[in-house]
Amino acid sequence: RDVKSSWEEGQPEIRVSVDRERAAQFGLTLGEIGLALRTALEGDIATKFKDGNSEFDTRVVLAKANRSNPADVEKVTLVNYRGERVFLNQVADVQYGKGPTMISRKDRERLITIASNLDGTVPLGQITQEIQKNAASVELPPGVTVAYAGDVQNMQDMFRDMMIAITFAALFVYMIMVALFESYAHPFTIMFSLPVALVGGLSALALTGETLNMFSMIGILLSMGLVTKNAILLIDRTNEQRKRGLSVREALLEAGPTRLRPIIMTTLTMVLGMAPLALALGAGSEVRQSMAIVVIGALISSTLLTLVLVPVVYSYLEGARARWQRKKAFATNGKLHHVPELAGAEAS
Repeated sequence: RDVKSSWEEGQPEIRVSVDRERAAQFGLTLGEIGLALRTALEGDIATKFKDGNSEFDTRVVLAKANRSNPADVEKVTLVNYRGERVFLNQVADVQYGKGPTMISRKDRERLITIASNLDGTVPLGQITQEIQKNAASVELPPGVTVAYAGDVQNMQDMFRDMMIAITFAALFVYMIMVALFESYAHPFTIMFSLPVALVGGLSALALTGETLNMFSMIGILLSMGLVTKNAILLIDRTNEQRKRGLSVREALLEAGPTRLRPIIMTTLTMVLGMAPLALALGAGSEVRQSMAIVVIGALISSTLLTLVLVPVVYSYLEGARARWQRKKAFATNGKLHHVPELAGAEAS
């Protein structure tokens, strides 16, 4: 609604486009052509007329009947430095049209601004997609491009910055877990809980009808640090049991039921803590509602699926590492050696 454009059709005008090459061939410069046109169309003060104490300018200009259409303007006579007479149509193209009432520029380029206000029924992202789709279907003249500004540009910049922040957050989480577990494989296993959380958070947004905005992106960023705690509890317990001599399968079967209760308790605590914000019970909480919905959806999906996905990935990676260790030992000594700490992984 309230669509406005900076383009306003102006008064009728005669446009003169000078061909620089042809003008140079006839010995004329742009300044000389402009001065001749100004004299012919607007007039030039040739002398002054005095009447008593009053003084009046005497302006010489073509008669209105001789400057009202392009055909008349084309006959304007120019004189070059050699004294030769040249008609305007020999060095320029004359057209009749309407010009803008105001010319706006940005970075030395002309621009036309189209602005509108949202009525609140359709989110900005959906409107932007429709505008981009319609703009792509229009064949623009050469040299004309479409650029987005205002809230649309701010939204695009925000999503770009948030994607960079999410990427660095995932990298930092992985680095911290590498230092904690002193392993590159186990943190990689834990990182599998992040896609599960992302699916849960976006699904929660879709079910509640919320949009992917700045606060929901912040919720995704918060979820990346929260959902990994389930996998950390599970993998840490599994590693403890492995050190006691249990196989991978036995360690996972023991760690799952043991860590189930603390995982559910911590997840339930965070979900209940986010519930008032998700229900928009407080003043001004409607703006931050999408953030809480993303966090709750990510926590619930991570809790339910991590207990299945992470053990599967852990078992697969441990089995692959065991096979690699056995092949390495066989290639070194020419015979297969039994690796005690990996025997359980190979047996599973």
